[in-house]
Amino acid sequence: MYIINMNHFIKLSSDVINKLHISHITKWSGKYYIYMTGRSINGFNIFSFGNLWTHTDNIEICEKKHKNDYDIITKFIEEIK
Repeated sequence: MYIINMNHFIKLSSDVINKLHISHITKWSGKYYIYMTGRSINGFNIFSFGNLWTHTDNIEICEKKHKNDYDIITKFIEEIK
């Protein structure tokens, strides 16, 4: 049985974000940019040659378009000690 601590999540209008996966947040020109850590690694290797890459998700929250979500992220940042 798994017990989920809901304090690890931020609920937005269309997303639920795991706080543990946030790499960093920047604020610029009335928008928050949330950068998530990459959980997906892809690649290939043929005869000692190859390539490896990761995929990261980024979330943009605009103060004018997403006022409620913007306020939630503002409150989350202000609560960080």
